[in-house]
Amino acid sequence: GDDRAFFWEVPTPATAAAVASSSSSSSILASSVTELRNHEESVNAVSFSSDGALAATGAYSGKIFVWDTQTRALLRTLEGPEDVEWLDWHPKGNLLLAGSKDGTIWMWLAATGECVRVFTGHEDGVTVGKWTDDGKLIVSGSVDGSVRLWGPKLGVCKHVFSGYGFHEGPITALASHPTDVGLLLS
Repeated sequence: GDDRAFFWEVPTPATAAAVASSSSSSSILASSVTELRNHEESVNAVSFSSDGALAATGAYSGKIFVWDTQTRALLRTLEGPEDVEWLDWHPKGNLLLAGSKDGTIWMWLAATGECVRVFTGHEDGVTVGKWTDDGKLIVSGSVDGSVRLWGPKLGVCKHVFSGYGFHEGPITALASHPTDVGLLLS
């Protein structure tokens, strides 16, 4: 709600021992936090890439910032949906997904900032989404009560779970089984 994001470094046993023996623990504490002030609206989505080299922060402004996790430097700004509801990195690469209140899902190449696909089909905000653990499909859930399965290469919806016998309200959580790619949980 304060338009900021932070990198927090959790103390290791070695740094905890240094803090305990130091008379000025505030200087050690201050060096373990990096504040990211670039957002103009509430930051409500954060995610690390699978290799940990990049991080992304997204906000209601619709802007996503991609950060270098080692230097904490801003690498690029991605612009797309009217607001960002969630972020998810591809499990094996630098493709980044973001869902929006406007019912769309956006996919970027994080290395270049190029938007490679916009997925449309939900009738309301896309509240949750992710890559399946094998990285071959995208699953998304919406305020419209539907769960959709997407083919990322062509941007087509492969299946919709909705209607009688399915959710009667907004989808707020999704998971894919780590080894059985055909098993989803909502």
